[in-house]
Amino acid sequence: MTFKEVDELKDAYETVFDKDGNVKACGRAVCLRLMYLMKKYSTANLGNFDTGVMEVDTIKSEYQRIAG
Repeated sequence: MTFKEVDELKDAYETVFDKDGNVKACGRAVCLRLMYLMKKYSTANLGNFDTGVMEVDTIKSEYQRIAG
């Protein structure tokens, strides 16, 4: 994973989640962007890519594993 990819993933994560780990009202497209970025580095069930509904706990734990 390059520094650019890490920055892109971090930006997407911070757009979806606030500093306390709560999901922001950011919209479906933003959630999907985060899910697609994370899909490159995770085989976990990140959510539904048709609806944009995330598996929030999985997203958080996989983000920590990938970018932590």
